[in-house]
Amino acid sequence: MISKYEFIDGEKANYPVTKMCVWAGVSKSGYYDWRKRPLSATAERREELAVDVRKVFDASDGTYGHRRVHAELGRKKNRCRP
Repeated sequence: MISKYEFIDGEKANYPVTKMCVWAGVSKSGYYDWRKRPLSATAERREELAVDVRKVFDASDGTYGHRRVHAELGRKKNRCRP
C-alpha cells in the first residue's frame, strides 16, 4: 500500500491525484492521511544513512564502491549493514 502512495506522490505533478487513486485502487483520503504522517524511525534512519553514503562517495570523487563506502562508514562508527 505504501508503495502505491509513494508512486502517487511522485507523479502528482503529471496526473491528478484523484485519478491515480482510482487507478491504484486506494482511497484519496488514505493517500492524504499517509502524507500527513510523520516519518517512521526506520525511514528517518535511512534518510540519514543516504546522506552519509553520499558524503563518503562524493569525498572519494565517485571512485568508491559499496564495499569501500561501507568500510568508511564503519570507521566513522556509522552503524549499517552490508
